[in-house]
Amino acid sequence: MLAQGSVRGFIRGKHFNRCKRIHPLFALALQILHFRHFIEMHGHGPVSDECIALLKSFADEPTPDSLCSILESASIGALLQRYEQFCDQTRRGEHGSTARFWLLYVDVVHIFLLFDRACRTNDVSLYTYALGLMCPMFFATHKPNYARWMSLYHLNLLNMEASHPGIRTNFEA
Repeated sequence: MLAQGSVRGFIRGKHFNRCKRIHPLFALALQILHFRHFIEMHGHGPVSDECIALLKSFADEPTPDSLCSILESASIGALLQRYEQFCDQTRRGEHGSTARFWLLYVDVVHIFLLFDRACRTNDVSLYTYALGLMCPMFFATHKPNYARWMSLYHLNLLNMEASHPGIRTNFEA
């Protein structure tokens, strides 16, 4: 799956193309560990028997109907809502600074994947959304030129239809 030296390049921040493959895998593993910690902290209380049955039925037969039943399930929605609250607590540092750091890393990888998808699919709306998510990262990492000019660029993208009617169709083409 990975070429020789990928892990070393991943740690040093080099070999972008190799790391582009390993970062999402690493972020997914971290998110799974975080969810497992959520389950362990709350016992098996947050996962109802209905949730387990729905997930098992989807694993056994992954059809659009079984996916719809998962998405429409109130128990799955409540579980995800409680997990999102747990993630917010982690982002605030309530579960330790190490967990906070790694969850922020997962968030950054997610933003990169959104941006990458927007560029590859020529999705102007997703591109604008991803840039909006990136702006605070440049402020937080003390990159004033990127922060200043990306904020202006993002504002221009948000207002492009008002300032230049019809240009969005040119971008999408």
